[in-house]
Amino acid sequence: MREQMFYKDLILLDLDVRNADAFFETMNGILLQKGFVNEGFLKAIKQREAKYPTALPTQPYGIAIPHTDPEFIEQPFIAVARLKHSAVWKLMASEDEGEVKVVFLLGFKHDDYHVQLLQKLMDLFMKDDFSNDLLYVETQEDCLHLVESKMAI
Repeated sequence: MREQMFYKDLILLDLDVRNADAFFETMNGILLQKGFVNEGFLKAIKQREAKYPTALPTQPYGIAIPHTDPEFIEQPFIAVARLKHSAVWKLMASEDEGEVKVVFLLGFKHDDYHVQLLQKLMDLFMKDDFSNDLLYVETQEDCLHLVESKMAI
């Protein structure tokens, strides 16, 4: 059995941030307070994102999938944030910026599972129905049910 990765209180709907740094600062406060990350997380995630951007130019809107090294993770998680407004984010494998509407912030303690989960997420992002469903979920419970059912966790 896989460990729990999704938590209702790590699902944020209509989060009001305008860029990746503001997102990371907001999430760091939440994750630290709940014991999911340690004090080095914020610096590490910002450095990794600067070096390896994570926004995907998916349709109908961009999605980012940031993560950092396992040493900064105390308890594995996947936080899901639907942003109130599109946020500026650097595109993966590019020098360009794009706009992101949904962020899946990944906290892994083991690299083997991380590759498998990333692939599953990438497959889901290519399906318009999943992306559209994320835009219209109304509650944390609905979003939790959606991602857990699609990820088959």
